[in-house]
Order: sequence, then C-alpha cells, then structure tokens
Amino acid sequence: MKRALPTRLHVRPGKPEDSKALAHVFAETWTAAYQGILSDTGIRRMLSTRRATYWHRFLSHSDGLLVAVNGEEIVGYVTFGPARTKPDAIDPSPRGEIYELYVAPLHQGSGHGGRLFAAARARLNRKGRTGLLVWALSDNTIAAQFYEGRGGRVIATGTQRSGNRTCPTTAFIFP
Repeated sequence: MKRALPTRLHVRPGKPEDSKALAHVFAETWTAAYQGILSDTGIRRMLSTRRATYWHRFLSHSDGLLVAVNGEEIVGYVTFGPARTKPDAIDPSPRGEIYELYVAPLHQGSGHGGRLFAAARARLNRKGRTGLLVWALSDNTIAAQFYEGRGGRVIATGTQRSGNRTCPTTAFIFP
C-alpha cells in the first residue's frame, strides 16, 4: 500500500464540524484493521453505529477526542478519559485510558499515531490521570507492535464479543 506523503502534520481537539470526516476515518480504519479478525456482521454493525450523527453528538459532549491532521485532511483520531478498569484489577492501577486510536491506512507509518498517543497521554497527565491503560484485540498485531514500541507492557488479557465470535483482547500499561 502506498503511503501518503506528510504535508503539515498536527494534532488538535476534535470539533463537531469534524463529524463527517471522523465517520469516514472510522469506517476506513475499522474495515482495514478488523477484516478477518471480527465477523463481517460485527464490522457492519459497528460501522452502522458510528456515522456522522454519532460523532457530532460525541464531540458536542466530550473533550476526550483529538484528531490528526495532514494538511487540511483529518487522517486519524484518539479518544481517551478515565480508566474503565476496576482499581484493584491491575496493579499499579492506571488512572487514564486510551479507548480508541486509529489512523487511516494510507497514513499509517507517517507519525500520526505516535503524535496522537503522546498528545492524549499528555492531556490525561495534566488532568492527574497518570498511568495509562490501552486495550487492543490480541489478533491486531499492528496495534500490539505500536503499543509495545511505545513502552507498553502486557498486563492483562480478556475477551470481547463481535457477532458470533469471541475475540481475545490484551491490555497494555504505560507507567
């Protein structure tokens, strides 16, 4: 796959006006990342819930989304907030979590994912949410390599249902 050449790379907070672009990035990344891992039905079901109206509503009520921009084009995003894992489930207990981090396939490897990760972590730290947790599907080797490359350490495993499949998940912790 040919990669897009970076022009002006930056990360900024998401705005409701970004809704259509986020729906497009979500559909593109989910289809590419999870084909063969999740069921086709599960992918279609998720895509149907993340249209522009979802993103507009999300962005109207949350400050936990940053977008990666290449020139004027939104090419990725990260959502983040308080850790959802019970405090006694993981030691040391993380206070922040990245819920989703996706970069459009054409822009992967151009540094956007690293910028999004660092920016989300910095925002969480400023809010006192030190210690970071990220869950990923275990079969998503690209995600595992990305998080391990940033110093993530596997700390737990679990499962997630998608259609008629049960998929293993892996938790990465960043002290």
